[in-house]
Amino acid sequence: EVELDTITFSSAISACEKGGEWDKALQLFSVATRSKVESNRITINAAISACEKCGKWKEALHLFTMMAQRKEVGTICLNASIGACATGGAWEKALQMFHEASRSEVEVDAMTCSMVIESCEKVGERERAIRVFGVLVLRLLSTSFFQHLLGRPADNSMITLETDPSPATIAPTHALNI
Repeated sequence: EVELDTITFSSAISACEKGGEWDKALQLFSVATRSKVESNRITINAAISACEKCGKWKEALHLFTMMAQRKEVGTICLNASIGACATGGAWEKALQMFHEASRSEVEVDAMTCSMVIESCEKVGERERAIRVFGVLVLRLLSTSFFQHLLGRPADNSMITLETDPSPATIAPTHALNI
C-alpha cells in the first residue's frame, strides 16, 4: 500500500511537470491540499514548474502567492514563476516580479535576470532588457569577485531599482570601497 504523503504527492506532481501535464499537476496539488497533506517548497515548486513549462503564468502566480504568504519564496520558486510569465507572454509581470525580488531577501541570480531579459527581448523592450542586464553585472561585480579580492563580505545595497517598472533605473547608492 502506498502512503499518500508530502513525498508521494511531490513525486507525482514532479512527474507531471516533467511530462508537461500542468493541469494534472495542479489537480494533484488540489487533491493533496483537500486531503490535508502538507505541501512544502518541493511540492509547490514542482507545481509552479509544471505551469512554467506551459506558460500558465496566472496559475503559477497563484502558487507563488501561497509561497509568499508563508514567507517561503526562494530563488527556485521565483525563477519558475518568472519563467511562467515569460513563457506565457506576461513580460510586464515578469519585470514587476524581478523588481520586487530585487528589493526583497530573495536571491536574484543569473537565471532570474536571463529569463526577464529574454521576456523583454521577445516583445522588443530592448532598453529594459539592457537595464536588467546592468543589474546582473552590478550584482556580479558586487558579490563573489570583489568579495574574494577584498577578503570581506560584499555589500549588495549599492543596487536599487525604482518601484515603477517602466523603465527601470539602476542607481548606485554608493561606490564600491576598494
